[in-house]
Amino acid sequence: MNLYGDPPSDPWGSERRCRRCDALMVYNPLTLQFECTQSHEKLTIYEQNGHTDRTAYLESLAESYGVSFAAVKTAADILGEIEDFDSLITHLEDGEIVDREEEDLD
Repeated sequence: MNLYGDPPSDPWGSERRCRRCDALMVYNPLTLQFECTQSHEKLTIYEQNGHTDRTAYLESLAESYGVSFAAVKTAADILGEIEDFDSLITHLEDGEIVDREEEDLD
């Protein structure tokens, strides 16, 4: 950066767009970064991991581990949201969360 606060040179052109909303980004000489011109709310932990919300995340876990959504949702509610990316995964990996129908057959 030079003394006048000019943005760094951009080999792909001078226009940058936000990955989230595709709005034009502008260079802020105070932070030395390009910033989106739109205001964004903070992403939830589920959005950071590629899901729209907790329900979508739990549905993807159910599908990945071959367990019903109801079983995953029940376990997640018992463990609490704080355990969605930790203990819930461990219980699924260890096979401790099963469907009631399968449990009755054993």
